[in-house]
Amino acid sequence: MNVLVVEDEPAAARKIIRLLESEARIGAVVGQVDSVESAYAWFEENPMPDLIVSDIELGDGLSFDVFGNLPDCPPIIFVTAYDQYALQAFRVPGLAYILKPARSVDLQQALDKMDSLRTSNSSTGPEPHKLRHAFSSLGRPLAPPKRFLVRMGEKLLALPVQEAAYYFVEDRVVFYMTDEGKRYPLDLSLDDVENMLDESHFFRINRQYIIRDQAITEMHIVSKSRVKLSVQPPQSGDTIVSKERSPIFRSWIQGK
Repeated sequence: MNVLVVEDEPAAARKIIRLLESEARIGAVVGQVDSVESAYAWFEENPMPDLIVSDIELGDGLSFDVFGNLPDCPPIIFVTAYDQYALQAFRVPGLAYILKPARSVDLQQALDKMDSLRTSNSSTGPEPHKLRHAFSSLGRPLAPPKRFLVRMGEKLLALPVQEAAYYFVEDRVVFYMTDEGKRYPLDLSLDDVENMLDESHFFRINRQYIIRDQAITEMHIVSKSRVKLSVQPPQSGDTIVSKERSPIFRSWIQGK
């Protein structure tokens, strides 16, 4: 079993790695990262581990910002200072927790939970929406992710949420379009994506498209109340602002 450790306190990270390496069930600690940024970078460059052992609060954000966005998330053991009462919210399949300071017996019990999941042939990793709900149950709002993680073969590609040229729906799948004209499928609804975006730069023009202001190259009047947009990269789909959205669009494009 290969394990990734996510912990920003050096002493705590050393102790967790020492406990893991003393466990016969652990094959190797394949990496240790100390921030949200370095976690994103690690997942881009490495195969998915069999298990993640992680703190929740890191110096530059929350580990949930990464894990709640992972496709096919592996099992996670959180090592945290949250009190046991609050952590009742974490009774989610594929998820366990250890209270700091970590002890060998606690790690063994958490690994036992993961073993029981594997032997029952159930899905071993937590579902992203359940993971996000678990954390919100603690009374802490979960910030929208800064990047979407998209699987590319055995690796992951990190796509900055606020840097898409536009998002669109095709055959019931939501796609992320880059400025260079590359598109990537997302396992989200367009409504989900809309809630993550900076509304000063992105606008939902209709049911199929959310477009960034800088991607708009031309605007053509179609009727008294409707406007068709030309975008870059070019798009052959329906980029007409809906009748209901047109008044709001006119205010938005003027920066009002």
